[in-house]
Amino acid sequence: MNYIANPVFSDMEKRFLNFILQNDFAEKSVVIEQLNKMRETEISRDITPYFWMIQFRPNGVNPGQGPMRPYICIQVLHQNGIAPTEFTLYERNGHIFELEIYNADSSAMDLDRIMQGELLIER
Repeated sequence: MNYIANPVFSDMEKRFLNFILQNDFAEKSVVIEQLNKMRETEISRDITPYFWMIQFRPNGVNPGQGPMRPYICIQVLHQNGIAPTEFTLYERNGHIFELEIYNADSSAMDLDRIMQGELLIER
């Protein structure tokens, strides 16, 4: 299912976000609404072969100080000795705040394969 239709996200970003959003977690509908309302100027990306970090800062919303809290953490376990891939979507003060994607051993990610494997989900 495609939850994210917002054109400010690349096809790969939509693929990752939809992968996370196919799972149930508290406030999922709020997250979907916030992501689909984001504007390009409200998104900051730090993308390398080793990790993806996307920060969300909606206009008019001050996320303030305080700890980030994960909405959902997904660990994809791979075969053949490949390190697990971590997908974590964070919130701060009730607003979507950050998405992090990385391999647990900090190795370069194979973007075509990182969503293939057994899922361990923390909500």
